[in-house]
This record gives sequence, structure tokens and C-alpha cells, in this order.
Amino acid sequence: MKQSRDQWKHKATQRGEHERYQRKQRARFKAERDRVTQALQETQARLRQLEARLHGLATVPKVDVVSLALQLFFVARIGFRAVSRVLTLLAWLWASREHRVLKPSFIGSSGFRSCASTRPAPFGAYL
Repeated sequence: MKQSRDQWKHKATQRGEHERYQRKQRARFKAERDRVTQALQETQARLRQLEARLHGLATVPKVDVVSLALQLFFVARIGFRAVSRVLTLLAWLWASREHRVLKPSFIGSSGFRSCASTRPAPFGAYL
């Protein structure tokens, strides 16, 4: 009887050691995965910022974009589907404002023609 009890204890301690080892390994792997995932997200965010600077895209905080979209929809009475198009146009205009001012000039399907100006036009001139 004592021998079978000792065998059971020995087996249980081995199984416990193995499971503790496996638990530690899983925790180690999870921590490593989380660390690598965090580093990847930070690197991708940094890359997006660098690409935006390279292409001259204007980055505006999300709260400002949402408030502008709501103002366009409710105050300016622009259609819901047209708000995204207007925001895209405004982003393009704001990005190029550093170099020159764009004055809208509808020429067939080509859209806008750029004209250099020494003084920026008022905001309402673009709408």
C-alpha cells in the first residue's frame, strides 16, 4: 500500500513540476509577444508620421476633424456623403499651404489649378 502511495506522489510531483514549467514558459512567451507587438505598433506609428511628413500631408487631431465634419454637415448644410470629399480637399489644401496657396479654378475634370500668392486667402475662399 505504501509503495503505490509513493508512486502516486512521485507521479503527482513530476506532473506538477511539468505544469509549473509549462505555465512559466507560456507567461514568458506571452510577455515576449506583447513586447514585440508593442514595439511593432510604435514603429508603424513612427513610420506613418515620417511618411506623412515626406508626402507633406497635414495631420489634424481626430477631435478637430470630427468637429469640422459636424459643422460642415449641420451648419454649412453639406450632404453627409460630400463631407468626406470636402475634408479630403481641405486636407490637401492645408498640406500644400506651406508652399503656395491654391485658388480653386474649375477647368474641366482636372479640378484645381495652383496659383502662387504672397498672402493667403481667407478660409471661406476655399469653400
